Amino acid sequence: NQNPAFGIDNDRPGKAVIRMRGGIARWHATTIWHPSQSDVEIEPDEVLERTVEFRSCREFARYLMSMLDGIESIEPRYLCDEVKALAAHAA
Repeated sequence: NQNPAFGIDNDRPGKAVIRMRGGIARWHATTIWHPSQSDVEIEPDEVLERTVEFRSCREFARYLMSMLDGIESIEPRYLCDEVKALAAHAA
């Protein structure tokens, strides 16, 4: 039975809306993070909005860090704040 959310650990689960631009958007338009995700092309071949449930804010934030230069926005706020904290720590 497949879990309906991205991730293996449990930490502040939720549903993310990630808006990506440029090469990151084009690359991820062809990838599947989770079978339950949904994608909307805001601007064809330029801006992709992906909605996906996650089980771990902590784990998903680490994943999003790998593509941060192509991310326009992250919702919910607590996931965005987690990514910002990781970026600040890395700097």
